[in-house]
Amino acid sequence: MNHIDFFQKLKSGDLPNVLLFHGDEEYVKEQAFSELKKVIVPQFEELNLNYFDSGTADEIIASCDVAPFMADKRMVVCRFIPKEKDAKKLLDYLANIPDFTIFVFYIHGKADVKTAVVKQLKTDGFEVLFDYFDEGEAVKWVMQNALKMGCTISAADAKYMTDLVGRDMLSIKNELIKLCDYCREGGVITKSIIANIVIKNLEFQLYNTYSYFTNGKMQDGFRSLESILNGKDKDSESMGIAGYFLSCLKAALSAYDLIKRNASQQEMERVTGKKGWALKELCKTAKKFTRQQLLEGITAFANVARTRIVLGQSSYNALCDSIIKTFSHIK
Repeated sequence: MNHIDFFQKLKSGDLPNVLLFHGDEEYVKEQAFSELKKVIVPQFEELNLNYFDSGTADEIIASCDVAPFMADKRMVVCRFIPKEKDAKKLLDYLANIPDFTIFVFYIHGKADVKTAVVKQLKTDGFEVLFDYFDEGEAVKWVMQNALKMGCTISAADAKYMTDLVGRDMLSIKNELIKLCDYCREGGVITKSIIANIVIKNLEFQLYNTYSYFTNGKMQDGFRSLESILNGKDKDSESMGIAGYFLSCLKAALSAYDLIKRNASQQEMERVTGKKGWALKELCKTAKKFTRQQLLEGITAFANVARTRIVLGQSSYNALCDSIIKTFSHIK
């Protein structure tokens, strides 16, 4: 289930006794867990809620078997995924966990789907996956929460805001609070206000632009590039953008080599420094190139700064040429 399914089941009281909370959207995950606590352990939390950052299956099971204190339910939260014998023993136990215990695996980021515990929990329907909101969800969230704070914002302006901030809901929430404080009760949040108040997430803008090109959307990519460069010194900024694309292609090359030699998930994460959704996207991008194409792209973007500094030519033109040479084969 996703976050929407979770909140619906929480409201109806139809949640299972075992849950796996994981995914890249940390803010919504935290909010969901907070709401779950309010329902399950509304009082005597210190006596009816136990956390495990490590421990054996026997220790965790012993905590699950403790009856709740002056309450109907208790919660046991495991913030890691047990392995091997502990994993099997805990899974066997969770199949018949006492009705008075709600057991939650609460994992930062995405859990390793190859582990026995995660596979079983997904099969049993206990997974709650907190992915980043899609565009429509983010826009709807902004509009609804602006109203709660006493302000209004149109769908078009809410989209403009989320395009600037990115898909991280904590960042969106913080920027929306700033906007509502600025507009005050009954105010209307407009595009011009957003442009002056919101902190633009440049890294998100760059990633979004890069993603357009790696998905074969050349026109959208150049439109996004022009948005970043609008009102700035194109040649100076182009060198920095080229550096960002260069780092992305180097990461893609590393992923390409790891994929070709069937590297393990653990090695992929260690070498690339990425996990979950980010690693999946990196591998998907790497597969769109040959190794030679990646090497040629790396060389092209590495030479953008040289074009400006050594040759005295337009780095903006060099950046555009590099983009066309590197990504035009992707459809």
